[in-house]
Amino acid sequence: DQIDWHRLLSYLEVHWEVLLMQLLNFRWIYPSERDHVPAWLLDELLDRLAKQRELPTPRMKICRGRLLSPTDYEIDVKEWGFAGVGGTGEFRDG
Repeated sequence: DQIDWHRLLSYLEVHWEVLLMQLLNFRWIYPSERDHVPAWLLDELLDRLAKQRELPTPRMKICRGRLLSPTDYEIDVKEWGFAGVGGTGEFRDG
């Protein structure tokens, strides 16, 4: 493996859920290759998810989708009342 998993986790720290999502996609798409993802990393991310589930749901309607696809989630912010999140984690409107 040539991926520095600790560095990747550190880089995506604020957006760890994106990393989890991509790792789960990888496991589903390539079931025979899932051992390429370190067990400690998946355990860490799933533990974070379990802890996050215990927190109250945010009261503000937030859409982070535009960080992944600016056009696909534009309607969420412009018409459906969600606050968009900017590239630096700042809230912004449409």
